[in-house]
Amino acid sequence: MTTRGATAAGLPPGPPALSLLLRCELASCAVAHEALQRLLAPHQPSARASFGLDVVLEELLMNQILHAHPAAVEPASVALQAWVADDALVLRLADRGIAFDPLSRPAPVKPASLDEARPGGLGIHLLRRYASALAYQRVGGENQLTIVLALR
Repeated sequence: MTTRGATAAGLPPGPPALSLLLRCELASCAVAHEALQRLLAPHQPSARASFGLDVVLEELLMNQILHAHPAAVEPASVALQAWVADDALVLRLADRGIAFDPLSRPAPVKPASLDEARPGGLGIHLLRRYASALAYQRVGGENQLTIVLALR
C-alpha cells in the first residue's frame, strides 16, 4: 500500500453514505458530481473544498475513461464510495483496470520557459495539492484509491 498524508490506519473511517457504480463514460462525471453535491450540502464545504472536489473528481474519472481500460470489450466501470468523517470527505474509487499507483509518480518538472511547456500531465499534481491524505493499493486485480478532502 502506498500512502501520502496519513497512514492507511489514519484515514477517516466510516460506512459509505454514497455508493455508485459508474460506467467509464463522460456522462458519469455529471452523475458523480451531482450525487456528491447532495451528500455534501448539509456539511457546507468551503469554496476551496468544493472547487478541489470538482478538480479531483474530474481528473480521476477522466483518467478512468481515457486510460484505465484501453482494451475493454465490455463497458468498464469504476465503483465510487463516499462518506463524511472528521470534517472531511472520503472518496474511495475501485476499478479492475490496468494497475496504476498514482502516488508512485514523481512530481512534474517545471518547464524552464513557456516554449517548453506542454499541456497535460498535471493531474496527479492537482490530486496531491487538494487531498489531505491519499492511499493506494492493488488487491485481487483491483485498483483501490482513497482520497481525503478537507471540507474547510
